[in-house]
Amino acid sequence: MTDWVAQCMDRLAIESMPTAIIVTHECVASAIGKWRLRLPEAIRYGIEFEFRPWSVAELTENEWGKRVMFRLNDTAHLPGA
Repeated sequence: MTDWVAQCMDRLAIESMPTAIIVTHECVASAIGKWRLRLPEAIRYGIEFEFRPWSVAELTENEWGKRVMFRLNDTAHLPGA
């Protein structure tokens, strides 16, 4: 699935605006994290990212142009959080 998600994300990155909102489930979110960080194939399948239900993760670039996963598992938008 990781390769399939990477192909979809490559297409989305080319066709979309600079900001996109992606609603998904944990398995695909983990694959998106691997795609975003450009993990080499040798380690890609030995790593998983855990995403909490209803959480927000922000994928961005820092001031040096490095890819960053920011606000991973943020639930501040939920009532009572």
